[in-house]
Amino acid sequence: MSSIKKYVRVTKEFPAFKTIDFKWSDGIGQDFPRIEIRVRDEIVTFGVPDEIKVDENGIIGGGVHLKPAEVNQLVAERGDDVVFFDGRNAFEAKVGKFKDAVVPDVTTSHDFVKEIESVIAEEIEKIKTKISLSIPATGVGTAKPTTT
Repeated sequence: MSSIKKYVRVTKEFPAFKTIDFKWSDGIGQDFPRIEIRVRDEIVTFGVPDEIKVDENGIIGGGVHLKPAEVNQLVAERGDDVVFFDGRNAFEAKVGKFKDAVVPDVTTSHDFVKEIESVIAEEIEKIKTKISLSIPATGVGTAKPTTT
């Protein structure tokens, strides 16, 4: 138990996790006999761990998280200048998506990078002068599309 408490304390020292809500449950220690903890370079594996830099505010150079009312206001003000880029996989996008959203045809996050570098690059070129709203699994945010 002391190791778990230390993990919680050290994790909360990192500004991005300062307010994280850890879930606790009673157990006897044998509830998950085959559990294995591994250190990973990426939480969501894109296969490019050195390309994404994170600090206490999140992804460096990333977009700004928008509340639903802010998204509605942006669309009301800018209309067709707003393009939704769906960062989820194709299965998740089939459940529901914004009208005319750009949806990559991928099944895993690892495939996402290859898709961006090929097919989606053409779509990004078309929308470079518009406002792009990305839709990750965690919520809607703004992003400035770029090509490399």
